[in-house]
Amino acid sequence: MLTITFPPKKRSKAPDASLKSAILSLVTKRGGVSFAEVQRLPGAAGDHNLSSERNLVYWAGLSDEACRAVLELRAEGLIYFHPCEVLVYLVDGEVLTLPVVKSPTAAERGYKTLHWLPVVLNPGPHPNAARLALRG
Repeated sequence: MLTITFPPKKRSKAPDASLKSAILSLVTKRGGVSFAEVQRLPGAAGDHNLSSERNLVYWAGLSDEACRAVLELRAEGLIYFHPCEVLVYLVDGEVLTLPVVKSPTAAERGYKTLHWLPVVLNPGPHPNAARLALRG
């Protein structure tokens, strides 16, 4: 399950439809879009982290609206996350200062401390969505 880590005293609200549309448009046109690229969209930068309950951080520095838009697009099967090399983010000029997840097995197990799992956003449902649904 993905979560949004909120800074203190911030209230959640529904994502801005135009931001959600801009994210989907970017991902659909280009594919392989990093969160560094998403963060450059108007209204996407902020002080929230997109992370999982296993201490995996997908990206830090997004607005609440951007986090919610990404989560909605993912839940609707319009985009999916695909792990990538840190090099993708280096080329985009942004990296997190957290330790990087070492392997898919480690990511599945989770960590006791926060670790960065670099991913890119691709259009459509996850290619293995049916198989993953069967796993429960």
